[in-house]
Amino acid sequence: ITQVIFNPRWTVPAAIAREDLLPKLQKDPEYLEKHGIRVYAGWSADAEPVDPTSIDWHSGETHVAALKFSQDPGPDNPLGRIKFQVPNDFDVYLHDTPSRALFQRPVRTYSSGCVRVGDPAALATWLMRDMPEWSDERRQEVLAGWETRTVRLRTPVPVHVLYLTAWVEENGAVNFRRDIYRRDEALRVQLHRPEIRPAAIPLEHEARRAAS
Repeated sequence: ITQVIFNPRWTVPAAIAREDLLPKLQKDPEYLEKHGIRVYAGWSADAEPVDPTSIDWHSGETHVAALKFSQDPGPDNPLGRIKFQVPNDFDVYLHDTPSRALFQRPVRTYSSGCVRVGDPAALATWLMRDMPEWSDERRQEVLAGWETRTVRLRTPVPVHVLYLTAWVEENGAVNFRRDIYRRDEALRVQLHRPEIRPAAIPLEHEARRAAS
């Protein structure tokens, strides 16, 4: 994590715009205005804003993926109040959420890729613990409004995302979960491949190397 962003804007991923946003627009042409979502002609930083009422959302010629949709900070923003920026090639990060009820469900596979955080305020406090200029009072002051503030961490924190469908707890209890990303079959194939040894190495040489 390199940055903490208070009151973040949300740039809608192209897949979500096509599969989720477009059907809502076709049902309600005023959906964007109601939810504070702006439309831009492209994904470049200097892309011009577009009047959404000038677009026929029912037309097959409407290339939604070419448009950029950006949602203002607010109560409907799916990133909530705080975003934790993690540089990567997949546009995945950690964030708050207004949908707090999802944390009460036994199965929580509702994400499009990013990671919802149960207590974002506590995580922000821990990440910024070596930044006394960003006291709890100052963070609360920023969160009292909707202005976006980006803070670069003094000490970036590594993030490791694990995907486990089976594991054993310390007490010996075995856990299994549904393979929602369908990765187990590919793993099974790899585990059952014949072992490939390096170019012929005499066993006695290998034993001496292991002993040393």
